[in-house]
Parts: sequence; structure tokens; C-alpha cells
Amino acid sequence: MAFFDEALAIHAETKDSQAALQTLSNKAAALIGADQLDRAETLIAEAESRTTTPFLPLLINKGILLIRKEAYPQAQSILEEALARVERQDQASQAKINFSLGRIMNVTGDTQGAIEYFSRALDNDRSVGFHRGMAEDLTRLGDAFLKQGTPKEALKYYKRAVKMYALIGDRSNVSRLMDKLKQVAESTGADIRLTAHFVKIWLEDKTFQGPCR
Repeated sequence: MAFFDEALAIHAETKDSQAALQTLSNKAAALIGADQLDRAETLIAEAESRTTTPFLPLLINKGILLIRKEAYPQAQSILEEALARVERQDQASQAKINFSLGRIMNVTGDTQGAIEYFSRALDNDRSVGFHRGMAEDLTRLGDAFLKQGTPKEALKYYKRAVKMYALIGDRSNVSRLMDKLKQVAESTGADIRLTAHFVKIWLEDKTFQGPCR
């Protein structure tokens, strides 16, 4: 957190209010990631007091914070406002918003809504080549289809997700998803040996430069 504080001191000296807002928003995101929700909430309130107009990164992080606090209606309202304000070319922000709205739909029981938002997030992440985001989108889509009672469809997304995680060298998520794949494959009678084969090869390939979009 010291780096954020140093950046804030520099922005204060240069009177760069927009940069200060961005730093406060980034620090709040880091606090949310560290599960320090009360500190993040205080910081977001401080940042909001510095501006008279909505600041998109702050809106997004506030929505994510409210999801973590299980305040789903409030989170949905803020994220929908953020989605209305985001510029069309800002695919990275759209991905965060759509993914977060998908989480809300999923936890509140709107599985079809979750599928729609996660699908949009996948398109957004693909457009900017954010492979880790794509892998998470695919995983969430698999979960949603499984919850919807269509395991064969879920299997398709899990296969794509585990391959993406393998290509970026994320062994932990590969292991987690392979367990899911095995369970779903057993229930559907699917053969996942070829998927397991390629995943193993890609995890061991030290010369691989990264997946395509």
C-alpha cells in the first residue's frame, strides 16, 4: 500500500485530481482483493467526496465491494450505472462490469442472466486478449450451465477454460477444473482423455509464448 500512498502524495503536489482518483480507486481494489472491505469502503467514500461527477473505475470497484458485502441490489444498481457510462471502446472496463453483473445474477438465482453477462464479459476479454479473464469467464459459464441442468454444455466451457489455464501456466486452476471435468464427464459419459493429454503437454511446454485469442 506504500506505493499507492506515495503516488497520492505526488498527485497532491502536482494537483492532478484525476490521477489521485485513479490511485484511490486502485488502492480500494487492492484492499478488496485483500478482503479488507471496511478499509476499502472508507477509501471509496473518501474518493467520492473528492469529485462531483461519477468516476467509472470507482463505480466499478464500489459495485464489486458491495457484491463482497452481499448487498446485491445496491451492487447491481451501481454496476448498471457504470455500464451505461462506459465508453464503447473501453472493453476492459466492460468486461469487469459484465463479469460482476454475471456474479450477481448467478448468486440471486437468475442463471440465464448470468450466462448472458458472462458471455458478454468473454467477448470483451477476448477483444483485448485478456487470457486469464477469458479463462475465468469460461469457467463461470460452465458453472452456470451446470446449474441450469445442461452438463454437456457445461463440459464444453470447462474444456475451453482448462485449456486456457494450461496455456497460461496456471496449474492451480487447471487442477481445480480437471476435477470438475472428471465429475461432469462421468455424469455425461464424455471422453476427456484428449483434453487431459493436451493440458498436460501445454503445462510442460516451457517454450510456449502464450495463447491466441
